[in-house]
Amino acid sequence: MFSLWWIGVKWVPSGSTFLPAMVNSFIHVLMYLYYALSALGPKIEKYLWWKKYLTILQLIQFTTALFLGVHGIKSGCKFPIWMQYLLVIYMISFIVLFGNFYANAYVQKDTTNKSNIYRNYKYTKNVTCKSTKNN
Repeated sequence: MFSLWWIGVKWVPSGSTFLPAMVNSFIHVLMYLYYALSALGPKIEKYLWWKKYLTILQLIQFTTALFLGVHGIKSGCKFPIWMQYLLVIYMISFIVLFGNFYANAYVQKDTTNKSNIYRNYKYTKNVTCKSTKNN
């Protein structure tokens, strides 16, 4: 991602590259704060409840950048068209990757826990104890 922002800011500088790069920098400050706190060990873990919301912020960032790219293409913005298409493709890939992470880490976890409770109940309900000792 760094290389794309560097190309944009170096060779096609404008608000279309500067603002998303600034938002991205802000999100990364929060990410590195999370990583630093999580490296302090299990005692700090209870204060890291906001990890899920950090992922949501990242998804919002990618979705906003995607809309910015699509709008630039449709409106005939003077920003280089190749960069707009590259941004759109890049943001779609991040939305898919981070969306998949979010679904696996947060959405499916709730569903899996509920189904495991039901499955465990059915299993323990039907288990009979048999002695392996010969009487």
